[in-house]
Amino acid sequence: MAKDPAFLFYPGDYISGVMHLDFECKGAYVDLLMLQFNKDRMTIHMIKQVLGHKFEHIWSLISDKFREKDGFYWNERLRIEKEKRITFCESRRNNRNSSNSQGNHMSSHMENENNSNNKYSKYNSSKAKKLQNEERGIRFSENKLEVIFADGTSQKLGQGQLLRMKEGGYEPHYVKRGIIE
Repeated sequence: MAKDPAFLFYPGDYISGVMHLDFECKGAYVDLLMLQFNKDRMTIHMIKQVLGHKFEHIWSLISDKFREKDGFYWNERLRIEKEKRITFCESRRNNRNSSNSQGNHMSSHMENENNSNNKYSKYNSSKAKKLQNEERGIRFSENKLEVIFADGTSQKLGQGQLLRMKEGGYEPHYVKRGIIE
């Protein structure tokens, strides 16, 4: 089986954890996370290789983000996220390969627009919108210069609305009462 090429990354947590660091330290920290992702654990020699001649300066600022045991270093959050991802992928694979799968293992979790209870589902989207507009009583006038609302009142279309209608896809329900664009 191929190695999983991804892990979840939480930008908010990252930013709050490195806000006090300069760009150089932030970049070094991310490089070490990538090294850990690929190797699982790092030795001090590997860390020195990544940090180069700035090792003393940078490591003193970011070493608190890593745990150490028996000469190996790792970021605990990355280790946990990687394990969660492995477990999740295994569960998806097991679901897909289970004997009661029948090829569509996610059908109970997902909507199927073909089986929709929407009474417009047999129409394409533009025809469905037109039927919905008519049902609401909202329609364009015959000359297409105004919209007629369900209560019988009408409103002239502005230049922007007319232009969008000529370009296609502009529907009567887009018009807001009292707003002429």
